Amino acid sequence: QVASPGGLAGPVTIEDFEDASFQPGFTASGNSSSPPELFLASNATGGVTPSGVQGLILFQDGNGPNTFFFDFSGPVRSGGLWFGNDDTCCGSPFTAVLDIYSSGGLQGSVSVVANMNDSADQFLGFSTDFDVTRIGYRMDSNANLAMYVDDLYFSGAGGSTGGAVPEPATWALMILGFGAAGSTIRRRKSVV
Repeated sequence: QVASPGGLAGPVTIEDFEDASFQPGFTASGNSSSPPELFLASNATGGVTPSGVQGLILFQDGNGPNTFFFDFSGPVRSGGLWFGNDDTCCGSPFTAVLDIYSSGGLQGSVSVVANMNDSADQFLGFSTDFDVTRIGYRMDSNANLAMYVDDLYFSGAGGSTGGAVPEPATWALMILGFGAAGSTIRRRKSVV
């Protein structure tokens, strides 16, 4: 589990959902039964007014818990999102859950107790040693709340990706090369 974007293995792609043009590498959907399922906050209707959120909204349809799904076009190894909901209601808090899928299905989940604030001010993320193809953000209860995702972070999947880690043999050759270069430089200095 990763508690802030700074803990993600990078470099990462960031989608802020401030316009209808999304970064390449993922698609978003929701499982609510009343389409359209997802709204950009700037296009939201129904009296839902996020506090400082320029994000993606999934309205609950009363048949919860509903889920945001993010499907990646290529494998990712880390990611996360800022989340919130549309109300400070309810006597008991809920837990926000991020389900992590590979091509073989659900691999596990990470979670955090939501602070019931009506802004997207909590982060929930992951870092793995296997290829992730999908994540699902949901609440662990049937709370009739609209859910916000303000920013989505992910590594790989057609976005920015880091270079591969060299094999041990490559490291050995690189070290020999650096040593040879250093030796050559030293010899040149002593001749002069």
